Amino acid sequence: MLVKRHSGTIIFDTKSQSPKAIFTVNHDKKGPLPSGTYTLWFENEQSLRAKIKLAQKYNLKGLGSWSLGQEDASVWNTVFKNI
Repeated sequence: MLVKRHSGTIIFDTKSQSPKAIFTVNHDKKGPLPSGTYTLWFENEQSLRAKIKLAQKYNLKGLGSWSLGQEDASVWNTVFKNI
């Protein structure tokens, strides 16, 4: 995982109710990324639960996802328990 490889950190952003990973890549000839500091936002069970509650609060008709199949399979338990 990129975050671990580059000694990054994962925090939960309470304002957006989403986790994010922050890591810095120094010159790495083997890696695909140029040098720089990166922030990756992603979903987990806690963030999905918050988004489902928000959709229910405003009586929205559904939720969307950018790319299925990259998530941890356990997030689907959260989705199905909360819809």
